[in-house]
Amino acid sequence: MLDTGVYIHGLKGQTPAALRSLLRTRTVHHSVIAMQEILHAIGVLDPAHPETAKNVAVIRALLDRIPLHRLYTPDRDVLIDAAIVAGILCRLRGYARDQRTKALHDCTLLLHAARTGCTLLTANVSDFDLLQQLKPDSRVVFYEVV
Repeated sequence: MLDTGVYIHGLKGQTPAALRSLLRTRTVHHSVIAMQEILHAIGVLDPAHPETAKNVAVIRALLDRIPLHRLYTPDRDVLIDAAIVAGILCRLRGYARDQRTKALHDCTLLLHAARTGCTLLTANVSDFDLLQQLKPDSRVVFYEVV
């Protein structure tokens, strides 16, 4: 399962060649949580900016390529557990209010991947390393952005 950053790095051309190769040879699962984070970007973009229409089209094309049979929605238990773990993470890291939603999304992605039997792919070592310590039954593969 892919963390939101994987999509963003792909759009920016920052994905390492080895990772691109790996993704071509593996079954990739997607979470609606990552889709929600990506779609939020569309709402944040300034409609008057000359690049917005192009950026929205790129994001929509990315989402259109995701096969619906590989897109999963977290269940109630994942959402409940993620909320608690996110609260712990926010307390341990001293997150300000504006960082808490991102922490909740990260926790939900990790627990969603674990619930579906997937490994989460991310470049976000600082947050997911700690999360994996809080939830040691989860599996995470880290990569470095180029």
